[in-house]
Amino acid sequence: MQGERTPTKEASAIVTRFEQAFGGLNNGQRDAIRQGAETYVRDRTTAQQTNNAQLLAGAIAQFDNLVKQQLTAEQFATYQNNRDFYLNGRGGGQGRLVKPGMRRGQR
Repeated sequence: MQGERTPTKEASAIVTRFEQAFGGLNNGQRDAIRQGAETYVRDRTTAQQTNNAQLLAGAIAQFDNLVKQQLTAEQFATYQNNRDFYLNGRGGGQGRLVKPGMRRGQR
């Protein structure tokens, strides 16, 4: 049985979901989203431990702003419509922008 995921693994999973959904990210996008994801995971964990809904909302808003700068308008709209999937791996992840004829993870 596996234990809880570490913050690093949680952040990596977020980046992986973005890469799979949008057919890969360039190095600048990947680095920015990874750093934002690490901050989001840290703040989310603190918010959950302290039952602080305001901190959680702030963490989500901060990550949203970072992602908006890194993605196209279409990609950002897809992210917003499926935010729970990208941030937490829940919610089905509909609306992924995978290129026709390619499986997720292929470029």
